[in-house]
Amino acid sequence: MKHLKELPPSSGDIVIVAFRQPILPKVVVALVLYSTITKSARNAQLSATRSTQILQ
Repeated sequence: MKHLKELPPSSGDIVIVAFRQPILPKVVVALVLYSTITKSARNAQLSATRSTQILQ
């Protein structure tokens, strides 16, 4: 049982815990997720444009 406690919680558990809290943490979690998703999408777009420029 000891090694099970050392494992980090899964993202599903984190989401469940976050949605049990009041509305403000939900907003914060949503904003953080949105910013990370948009950031990763922007990075992917930048790398794609960079690779196309290299090909041209």
